[in-house]
Amino acid sequence: MFGAMKPGQHTNGTWKNRVIVHDDHMATEIQSENPGLSLDMRAVADGAELTLQVTNQSDRTWPQLASMIACFNPGPRATQNRQFTNTNSWFHSADGLKPPAIKAPREIHYNTKLRKAIDAQADDEKFVWSSKWPTSEVDAIDGLIIRESTDATWVTGIAWNRFLSAQGHNPWECMHLSAHVGILKPRQTRTVAGRIWLFKGNRNDLLFRYQEWKSRPVN
Repeated sequence: MFGAMKPGQHTNGTWKNRVIVHDDHMATEIQSENPGLSLDMRAVADGAELTLQVTNQSDRTWPQLASMIACFNPGPRATQNRQFTNTNSWFHSADGLKPPAIKAPREIHYNTKLRKAIDAQADDEKFVWSSKWPTSEVDAIDGLIIRESTDATWVTGIAWNRFLSAQGHNPWECMHLSAHVGILKPRQTRTVAGRIWLFKGNRNDLLFRYQEWKSRPVN
């Protein structure tokens, strides 16, 4: 989004990744086919700690809003986790947890701190993705998306400490949470901390754990 990795308002990524499992089987490194992009994941008791590293290997400075959409989903139909193939999702607004797509299917909720800069990039109040992800009037205040299981006993979620937007309920019932990496000069590296949760509980339990995670000192 907005000129990250490639020039343009919205460009495609790749699913071709190299996965390296550490000897302790508690961590993995995912190296993208795109140079300069890697994700470290380390298992913890209730999910996984994420470290996304992005290096601008182009000769242009990525703009302020440069971001990448991470797709968090229950998997393709043949192998998906049925307990999380639903629309029991929430994002964090100024009025608390709310379901995505408040007024229209697949609405996109922007980071309220960046909303003015985002709106300035719109052409007649629209973006190239607006036909599938219309802009919501309700902003997100945190980089967090939550989903409860269909039987209401488990909860999962994903968070980034830098984010641009939250959106969900695409064909795989996925949750899109974009990692914000701009401004990024040529050869400069940005590190974005993230977190995945999966435990027995509900959305309010996960929001509490998110707030604890968010309050930790940043190394």
